Amino acid sequence: MIMIIVQEHPFTKFSEEIASIQKWLQETKERMLEFGSAESQINYVGEELQLVGTNEDVVGLEEDVELMLRLIEDYCTICIRGMVGIGKTTLARVLYNHPKIVDGFEGHAWVCHSSWKLSRKELLINLIRQLHSKEFPKDADHDDMLILEEADNRSLRQMLHQQLRCKRYFIVLDDVSEDTYLKYLCRHALPHPVDTLEGNRLLFTTCDGYISKMYGTNKHEMKNLDDDKSWQLLLKTALYGSNDDEKFPKQLERKGREDLSETLAALESTYLKLDAEAKPCFFRLAFFKEGTPIRRNKLLKIWTVSGGQNERMMSLIELIRESIIEVKQKTKFHHSYIDKTYRINDVFHMLSIRKAKDEIGFEILRKDGNNNRAASHEPRHRVIHRSRDDKFNFNYSSTNQDKHLLSLFFHGGGFSDIATPSYWNHFEQLKILDMEGFGLKILPETVGELTELIYLELRNNCIQELPRSLGRLRKLEVFDIALNFMVAVPDIIWEMESLQHLYMSNIICQKPLKIDALRNLQTLTYISVDNWTYELSGFKMMATLCKLGIEEVDENTDISKLFASLAELDHIYSLILRGFHFRSLPSLDGLGILRNVHELKLEGHLTRLPTANNFPPELWRLALVNSCLDEDPMPILEKLPELKGLHLQNAYAGQQMVISPYGFGELDELVIEELWHLRNLQVGQHALEILRRLEINSCPYLDTLPEEFHPTYYYPELKIVTTKNIATKIRESGFISRMKKVDIQP
Repeated sequence: MIMIIVQEHPFTKFSEEIASIQKWLQETKERMLEFGSAESQINYVGEELQLVGTNEDVVGLEEDVELMLRLIEDYCTICIRGMVGIGKTTLARVLYNHPKIVDGFEGHAWVCHSSWKLSRKELLINLIRQLHSKEFPKDADHDDMLILEEADNRSLRQMLHQQLRCKRYFIVLDDVSEDTYLKYLCRHALPHPVDTLEGNRLLFTTCDGYISKMYGTNKHEMKNLDDDKSWQLLLKTALYGSNDDEKFPKQLERKGREDLSETLAALESTYLKLDAEAKPCFFRLAFFKEGTPIRRNKLLKIWTVSGGQNERMMSLIELIRESIIEVKQKTKFHHSYIDKTYRINDVFHMLSIRKAKDEIGFEILRKDGNNNRAASHEPRHRVIHRSRDDKFNFNYSSTNQDKHLLSLFFHGGGFSDIATPSYWNHFEQLKILDMEGFGLKILPETVGELTELIYLELRNNCIQELPRSLGRLRKLEVFDIALNFMVAVPDIIWEMESLQHLYMSNIICQKPLKIDALRNLQTLTYISVDNWTYELSGFKMMATLCKLGIEEVDENTDISKLFASLAELDHIYSLILRGFHFRSLPSLDGLGILRNVHELKLEGHLTRLPTANNFPPELWRLALVNSCLDEDPMPILEKLPELKGLHLQNAYAGQQMVISPYGFGELDELVIEELWHLRNLQVGQHALEILRRLEINSCPYLDTLPEEFHPTYYYPELKIVTTKNIATKIRESGFISRMKKVDIQP
């Protein structure tokens, strides 16, 4: 027997190892191309594409689905936007599985967030395999996959374009966090609409407001579920549909801990994405009470004072884009300078507290001892939280550590006294003191010793009289005593020489306030026309005043003198005139000399409107509140050449309003509410042609909307709050089919 031994060449073994590695890489890539999210995982079954997962945990999305299907019929690109965890992916999944989508499109593809980490080439291969499952099924052999792997990006794009020219496709891009791939897909990867069949659709979900605005031809904002629907969803997800009370507590605790841990981990990545300017603002969200509305002017000023930098408008925009902050209550005029109200996402608020403790020396003190102490031994920012149910008086004592505090916030309410006068002796560096809505009746004299204060918030309390010591607050820039009914104000305001923003209402003064001494004042709302000496000589020194609200204006007011004085204010753009109780406002024909006023609010009974020529010539936004006009205001208002926003609230007592042909050529927002007798709204041809938003609230007899209303350039948003019968009638009309977004209540 002859035995021949063949020694294995070292390169043979090496080549086998390379082949093994290549096989492993290919399998890994295929696993990456399948979507790891259980909620949005794609699977190939035979030659058909299916979305894995059922809709068993879907609650409260019926109206969203109906609206989205209507938008999908009308628009090529649709965006679903909302904060983290609100249900964007769930809604997109329901739509993707909907029979109208499954049967109405020949090609379907879903790219979830994990795929955004892939290269452009891998993204193209991903789309090709999904949209052309017959040519490249999941179990395609090595040669078929090699064709895709060896092709360059240009060839892959041509392949994708060629296949999509003859079929209608529906593509979902889930959780888009940056516009890089979205821009690449829209401009390069997908064929131009001219080269494809009509009816192709691109749907994407995002938390980013900038992306939704830039790429979303139509945007659907997700809303939080109400309490009942949230409870139903909890039963479905935490208890798998069970109502077993004995099973509930342990299941709920376990599920809650899991969800909170996962959610905070997910939100950490959003926080890390924030730029260097926005992160300090994120920390300071911890200062505000959970679940309460926050005014924009307050938010920005507290950020500025506590951070020592300029106002953070760009940071606010970024936090809104990331859905960390949501717009809670929009102003009637979206583009106006009037302040908006915001709300912090509850889970992001928890994360901000954690970060603030570590980064800026933040702490929360509670009566029950359940405190969140600052990581530092010298806290810089503090919230003291009191419940209305607490039966004991305020008994926090100040310590030597308090001299390092920069800001102090009181949360709670119903307390007539907050501390003994000696409590305030140690706050040597305090810049922010916020006691809004705390129920105060007496403000100690020693608060006037806080001479470093820049921001003092006393809004919505029961304070009867301000101490004279507040005149020592020479560095104070923001002073808010609004909504303290009939609070007595001594002649000290003029001493606050740094004051920039002063908010008051219904105050009592022994003699007129010397407001013209405040050379840095930018905002003044509201001051009684009788509590102010508005002489021309003084007005010329108030060069920075931009927003002014005057109350208690009536027939006895020397309105000509007032308007002549206001005309000297070159920078004033926003003016509010409020009537005195049940008296009428005087004739306002002199308004035309206020050439710089862009926003005007008239609040109170009006016998008649000024003529169109007697309004400020560059008026952009106008609000008439409680005017109770007997004559239709539209023939005058439609002639205002620059008017972009109009708000009528209890402004007209008649039954019919008529807008002439070509009327309101520049108007983009119209809000009508509390017109209790209005039955008919007539719109002439080519009127309201560029209207973007129509809102109608509490007009109980207005049961039809004008069929003649045909905006030329935009599909406007429609919001109506009315009776059930009228709501049903409007839903069944053809009017809403022309609307971009419809919200009819109930």
